Amino acid sequence: WDKVDAWLSDERWVPHDHPDSNGHMAATLLLDQVDARFHRPRWAPWLTAADSAAHYEATLRSFHPDGRSDLILLGMGDDGHTASLFPTDPHLAPAMDPASLVDAVVGRPQPLPPEAPHPRISLTLARLLRSHHRLLLATGERKRALLETLMQSPDPLRWPISALLHAPGPPLEIHWSP
Repeated sequence: WDKVDAWLSDERWVPHDHPDSNGHMAATLLLDQVDARFHRPRWAPWLTAADSAAHYEATLRSFHPDGRSDLILLGMGDDGHTASLFPTDPHLAPAMDPASLVDAVVGRPQPLPPEAPHPRISLTLARLLRSHHRLLLATGERKRALLETLMQSPDPLRWPISALLHAPGPPLEIHWSP
């Protein structure tokens, strides 16, 4: 574990100890128990989400100048979002550009989900595609049916996960459970 750098593919822009923080969950369940170096977007009341995304991108690039990571572990929402690349984000298209030179963006689904009404910091599709191994965890029959549909009919701006399902390079390895 002391050779592992762990990064979040997305984070809700909240204090690190906030119950809605993905990083808080990852730290509590695993990363506080091991010696991995854990990197997450910066949060402070005087920063904007855009400041945090820019800092996170700079930190990522300082560790991985070529933008490559060994492994990316993703989930998928019922709306087909992955990381914080939401189909309802009015600024989704630039974040979904596979040739983008930007690695991190502010995700703003419209409307914000009532269960977690926060802006997000997300890696871009281009950054996700530069991973050597891509894993997707999906649970439930609804997500299985959505994945089966998207295998036949990709539409990355409507279903962001479909961009990874049909991307060149290493295949997206799907781990599904009922």
